[in-house]
Amino acid sequence: MTGPAGLAGLRISLWECECGARHGRDENAEINIGREGERLVAAGLADT
Repeated sequence: MTGPAGLAGLRISLWECECGARHGRDENAEINIGREGERLVAAGLADT
């Protein structure tokens, strides 16, 4: 799967890939930030 590319692609927040799955840039960012936070907490690296 490849999403919108380049600087112009940043304007596109929702898209559908060839397989029919729908993707949202904001939703993906939320998931990635949450996972990174969990990783930092598990590693004892999070500021409290």
